[in-house]
Order: sequence, then C-alpha cells, then structure tokens
Amino acid sequence: TLGLLLVAAAASAVATAISGGTFSLTGLSLVGVVLVAAVALERARVLGESVALLRDVLNPDHIVVAGDAFAAHPDGLAPVQAAFDAEIAGS
Repeated sequence: TLGLLLVAAAASAVATAISGGTFSLTGLSLVGVVLVAAVALERARVLGESVALLRDVLNPDHIVVAGDAFAAHPDGLAPVQAAFDAEIAGS
C-alpha cells in the first residue's frame, strides 16, 4: 500500500507542478517532500518492527540502536516507537 500511496502522491504533485502547462519548481519540490516523508515513515516502521522482533527472539535486557537516521526527522523516534509498540501489542 505504501507504494501505491507514493505513486498517487507523486502523480498529484507532478500534476500540480505542471498545471496549465506552467512548470513550477515549488510543485515539483512537493514530490520530493512527499517521497522523503513516506520513505522515512516506512524506515521507521521497519526499524520499530525489527527491534520488536529482536526483543521477542533474544529477550535481551537492553537494546541499543545507534545512528542518526532519525535525528533530522521532525517527529524524532516517535514513529519508530509507535511501530515497536504496535508490533509488541500484536504479538
């Protein structure tokens, strides 16, 4: 479903950028913003689910995830935490 959302969002932004035959960099920049946001949310979901799987399989006392992949994300680690919580609740 994420792939379909990306295609729909990109098509909409491109249509906005080229509406009336006028080329708009602002409109095209929306394509990038939408795609980057969608990719970041997908990565957050995968990371959260992966950490939850590690927790279930290995049962460690602590799990430390290092790196700055979400340092610039406006929501920080909240999407990762939400995916982790959802995976734990479902297992």
